[in-house]
Amino acid sequence: MVKEIKVVHGEIEQSLTKLKFSTEALQSNLPYDIGQGNALEVVTKINELNQMMGQMIEDYKQLLMRNEEQTRQAVQDMAQADRNLSSHMKVR
Repeated sequence: MVKEIKVVHGEIEQSLTKLKFSTEALQSNLPYDIGQGNALEVVTKINELNQMMGQMIEDYKQLLMRNEEQTRQAVQDMAQADRNLSSHMKVR
Protein backbone atom coordinates (compact mmCIF):
# COMPACT_ATOMS: atom_id res chain seq x y z
CA MET A 1 0.00 0.00 0.00
CA VAL A 2 1.45 3.33 -1.09
CA LYS A 3 0.91 6.29 1.20
CA GLU A 4 1.92 9.67 -0.04
CA ILE A 5 1.34 13.26 0.82
CA LYS A 6 0.53 15.39 -2.19
CA VAL A 7 1.56 18.99 -1.77
CA VAL A 8 0.31 21.43 -4.38
CA HIS A 9 2.89 24.18 -4.02
CA GLY A 10 1.03 26.72 -6.14
CA GLU A 11 -2.11 26.51 -4.03
CA ILE A 12 -0.12 26.68 -0.81
CA GLU A 13 1.86 29.71 -1.98
CA GLN A 14 -1.34 31.41 -3.10
CA SER A 15 -3.02 30.78 0.27
CA LEU A 16 0.03 31.92 2.24
CA THR A 17 0.33 35.08 0.16
CA LYS A 18 -3.36 35.82 0.72
CA LEU A 19 -2.87 35.26 4.47
CA LYS A 20 0.14 37.57 4.49
CA PHE A 21 -1.64 40.41 2.69
CA SER A 22 -4.76 40.02 4.85
CA THR A 23 -2.64 40.07 7.99
CA GLU A 24 -0.73 43.15 6.86
CA ALA A 25 -4.04 44.92 6.19
CA LEU A 26 -5.36 44.09 9.67
CA GLN A 27 -5.61 47.31 11.65
CA SER A 28 -7.05 48.40 14.93
CA ASN A 29 -9.17 51.49 14.44
CA LEU A 30 -10.19 51.72 18.07
CA PRO A 31 -10.13 55.20 19.56
CA TYR A 32 -7.86 55.60 22.58
CA ASP A 33 -9.05 59.05 23.59
CA ILE A 34 -12.81 58.92 23.93
CA GLY A 35 -14.15 61.80 26.00
CA GLN A 36 -10.84 63.61 26.29
CA GLY A 37 -10.87 65.72 29.42
CA ASN A 38 -13.82 63.77 30.79
CA ALA A 39 -13.40 62.63 34.39
CA LEU A 40 -15.84 59.71 34.22
CA GLU A 41 -14.26 56.45 35.30
CA VAL A 42 -16.18 54.57 32.58
CA VAL A 43 -14.59 56.69 29.85
CA THR A 44 -11.13 56.04 31.28
CA LYS A 45 -11.85 52.31 31.45
CA ILE A 46 -13.11 52.24 27.84
CA ASN A 47 -9.93 53.96 26.67
CA GLU A 48 -7.81 51.45 28.61
CA LEU A 49 -9.76 48.53 27.14
CA ASN A 50 -9.40 49.95 23.63
CA GLN A 51 -5.64 50.23 24.12
CA MET A 52 -5.47 46.65 25.38
CA MET A 53 -7.53 45.42 22.43
CA GLY A 54 -5.32 47.35 20.03
CA GLN A 55 -2.23 45.70 21.52
CA MET A 56 -3.92 42.31 21.35
CA ILE A 57 -4.66 42.84 17.65
CA GLU A 58 -1.02 43.80 17.02
CA ASP A 59 0.19 40.71 18.92
CA TYR A 60 -2.20 38.52 16.93
CA LYS A 61 -0.97 40.09 13.71
CA GLN A 62 2.65 39.29 14.63
CA LEU A 63 1.65 35.73 15.49
CA LEU A 64 -0.04 35.29 12.11
CA MET A 65 3.01 36.67 10.32
CA ARG A 66 5.33 34.25 12.15
CA ASN A 67 2.93 31.39 11.40
CA GLU A 68 2.89 32.29 7.71
CA GLU A 69 6.69 32.42 7.57
CA GLN A 70 7.10 29.11 9.41
CA THR A 71 4.51 27.41 7.21
CA ARG A 72 6.22 28.70 4.08
CA GLN A 73 9.56 27.38 5.40
CA ALA A 74 8.04 24.00 6.27
CA VAL A 75 6.64 23.65 2.75
CA GLN A 76 10.02 24.54 1.27
CA ASP A 77 11.71 22.01 3.55
CA MET A 78 9.25 19.30 2.48
CA ALA A 79 9.85 20.12 -1.18
CA GLN A 80 13.62 19.93 -0.66
CA ALA A 81 13.30 16.61 1.19
CA ASP A 82 11.15 15.30 -1.66
CA ARG A 83 13.77 16.35 -4.22
CA ASN A 84 16.53 14.75 -2.15
CA LEU A 85 14.62 11.48 -1.84
CA SER A 86 13.76 11.51 -5.51
CA SER A 87 17.36 12.02 -6.59
CA HIS A 88 18.53 9.37 -4.12
CA MET A 89 16.01 6.87 -5.53
CA LYS A 90 17.10 7.63 -9.11
CA VAL A 91 20.74 6.99 -8.24
CA ARG A 92 19.96 3.45 -7.11
